[in-house]
Order: sequence, then C-alpha cells, then structure tokens
Amino acid sequence: MPLLFGIMLSSFNVAYGSITPVKIHGFVNYDTVNGYNSQSALVQREDGSLIGTTCSGGINSVGTIFVASTNGSQFETLLSFDMSNGGYIGGGYIAGPIFGKDGNLYGTTRSGGANLAGEVYQETGSGVNVFSFTGGDDGQFPYAGLVLGVDGNLYGTTTSGGLFTFLDPNNVGYGTVFQITAAGSFNTLHSFNGSDGSNSRGNLVQGKDGVLYGTTVGGGASGWGTVFKITTNGIFTTLYSFTGNGDGARPVGGLVQGSDNNFYGTTYYRGAYTSSDSTGNGYGTAFKITSTGILTTLTSFNNTNGANPNSTLVLGRDGNFYGTTQYGLTDYPPIPGIIANFGTIIKMTPSGTITTLTSFDYMSGYGAYPNGLMLATDGNLYGTCQNGGNYFGASGGIIFRLNLPPRPVFGGTSATGGKLKTTLSGLSSGSTVVLQVSTDLKNWTPVKTNSVLTGSTLTFTNTINPALKGQYFRAMLQ
Repeated sequence: MPLLFGIMLSSFNVAYGSITPVKIHGFVNYDTVNGYNSQSALVQREDGSLIGTTCSGGINSVGTIFVASTNGSQFETLLSFDMSNGGYIGGGYIAGPIFGKDGNLYGTTRSGGANLAGEVYQETGSGVNVFSFTGGDDGQFPYAGLVLGVDGNLYGTTTSGGLFTFLDPNNVGYGTVFQITAAGSFNTLHSFNGSDGSNSRGNLVQGKDGVLYGTTVGGGASGWGTVFKITTNGIFTTLYSFTGNGDGARPVGGLVQGSDNNFYGTTYYRGAYTSSDSTGNGYGTAFKITSTGILTTLTSFNNTNGANPNSTLVLGRDGNFYGTTQYGLTDYPPIPGIIANFGTIIKMTPSGTITTLTSFDYMSGYGAYPNGLMLATDGNLYGTCQNGGNYFGASGGIIFRLNLPPRPVFGGTSATGGKLKTTLSGLSSGSTVVLQVSTDLKNWTPVKTNSVLTGSTLTFTNTINPALKGQYFRAMLQ
C-alpha cells in the first residue's frame, strides 16, 4: 500500500526590511471633482479595483466615493456626497464602505442625513439613504464602518447618543451598537452607559464563534476604554477595561482575529514609554485578548518604531499582522538631519515583535498620516494617506501600494524509493528553512534544516518513515 503524504505551507516570517510604498494616485486639495483627504481603509471589488472614500472635495465639497485601479492607470469618482439637503447623503468623516450581501456598497457618514446626526448609506450609482440617525436612543455620529454578518445583516456602532444620554455630564451620550437587517430594518442592540464603555470608533469584527467583538475609546472601569463582545441578538459583555498604564489607553482601531483564535488590537495612548513622551500620553501598545477577556500586552510603541496606532490591524497570509501608526519619528531623506513625524506601516509577529516597513515623510511623494490597510488578492497591501503626496503643491493625500515579497510555494513534489523530494521557490537568499513532519496536523517534529545561501530555490530530500502512514510535511522560514 503506497505511503500517504501531504504538503503544507505555513508560518513564513520573511525579513522584509524597509519597503518603499508605490504611489498609485495623488489627491489634490480643494478638488471639486475627485475629492481629497481620505481617512479610511479601502475595499476591493471582484474585478480587482479599489474603492474608498474622501472626506473633503467633490461637487458638494463634503467628500466622495471613488474607484481606482491597482496600478493607478484609472481613477473615477462614483458619488459625491451631499450634506446640504438633509435626507440625501451626508458628509463629514466618511468610513470606508463594504459590500453587502446584495453586492452593493454600504457605509456610514459621521454627519449629514435627515437629522445631521449621521447615516447609513447604500451606493448603487446614485446614492440611497438607508437610515438617518436621530441622535436619540438610536445613537448619533457613527465613526466606524460596517461589518457584514454571516446572517447577511449589517452591524455597526455610533460614538454618542443612546438610551443613557441622561447619565452623561456632557449630555451627548455614550453611543450604541446597531443592526440593519437585509430587509432594511434598523435595530439598536446595545446602548453604552459609560461604565461598560463609550465612544466606539473601530469597526466590529465577527469571530469564528459568530459573536461580534469591538472596542471603545472611553469608558470602562478606569475611563480609558474597553474591549467588548456582543451577540447578534444583543447579549453584551465587557471583556476588558484598560487602566491607562502599561496596558495602554484609548483603543481607536478595531480587532482582528488571528489564526490562534485570539483577537489582536492596539491602543492609541499610554504603554511602557509614557514617561518619554512630553505630553504624558505615551505612544500606544499592541495587545492580544482571548474571547473570555484575558488580555496580554505584546509590545509598547516607542516613537522610533511608530507612535499612536490609528487603525485596525490586518492579518497577512504569512500569519503576521500589518498596520499603521499616525505618527512616528524617522530621518527625513530629502533633508539629512531633519526628523519627520508623519506615520509608519508596521509588521508585527503574533508574539509582538515589530518591524517598521516604511516611514512617511509628507513631501517626497509618499504622503503623510496613513490610514488602515487592505490585503489585496495580489498579495500586496493597499492604503491611503490623509495628506501629502506632493512637494510643495496641494497635497491632498495619496493611494499607495506596498509590495510584499512573494509567498514561497511548493513545487515538483515526489515520493519515490522511501524519500520525499520537494522544491521551495520564492525564497530570499540566506533564508533558514526548517522541514517538519506531522501525522495529525497538530504536533510537528523538525526533520531537516537547510540554509539558502544563494538564489531563490531550495530542494529538500528527506527519508520518509515507512512505519508511519498519513505523513504531512510543512516548511517554515525562521
């Protein structure tokens, strides 16, 4: 009976070093057609093109929805928002859209709508107001975008309003979690009361368990923000309250679930380096948290590796996380000795080791103050910057691409004469590769270690234990 074996590829940790972003489109300040000042992540269409929003400019000067090709050869404005006529499409801060179950784009605007308290919109070519917030029990001023649940419904949060506005000394409320069904019905799932959180700004994420997870910038036991979970029928649990010390404070971005089923996120302020920050606020942290609320602080930002992470992390194909920081000091290349402070793109391992992939410098064409990232189908990262992109011109921000190294792949695999022979291609010169074997896909044992000294291909030849059946092999870059 022939031996059974499989090939698996996982946990590739490639040493990227510094990567220069590619500007694929530059926005111009005060552009009354195409808009400018994009402050949200992108989404990709089935044809590979990128869709995003701007918060300024356009025909009505309150932002746009645009589509752009990944190589920058095409750019088109799909919709100009209109704040002036209330019941149409609002303006102000405009979160990145998502695709609904029906294939149309859905999103939120922080202001505008019939009551100037924000809205949920649908883009079908002309713009449709799905729901206008009243500023009452339903909430107001949604900052986060929407998430499409497995049930086909849309879920989101508002930063203020809700049932407990009367408890707020500022009389603006603490915000809500809401649901919009596929049929268009609006339901408030939860109203924050301050002690369980307030001012949720990061997108919700639906875990593998079907529960929604999110963060709040304020509120909680110490007033520095929370992590929470809520079922799709409104059962709410505060998982963790930040103390404002070494664990960080003010989580602005949402959460992402890792391959280990834990959730990963960042805080905007505090952490281990608060004392080195002249403002006393610190530079933020990165953390992981279990679905039951056990939080581990993975690392603290120190300004040289980025400062004040401002978006939701993205899980890469290599098992690492990618994200942006709003600030971070770095040498300014065009003028030696000058320090720039315009944001970074970082890679973080699940254990919290951070690598700065790029630092933005405003005037060299690569923009300033990056927003969230999107991992596209071509394996590269795409994002936008709020400002910069031109030397001394009208710097209205950019759309950029960060080209990641190609993922190594198996090829030419054969098992003859009791030996496994396979080739790994797409490796970096000098990479150390470990071949591991398993019979249950859970427990792995190293069987061979090689170093790629030159070139980009490595061939393994390893003896297969004939006493074992159903052997699986994987290669890991160390």
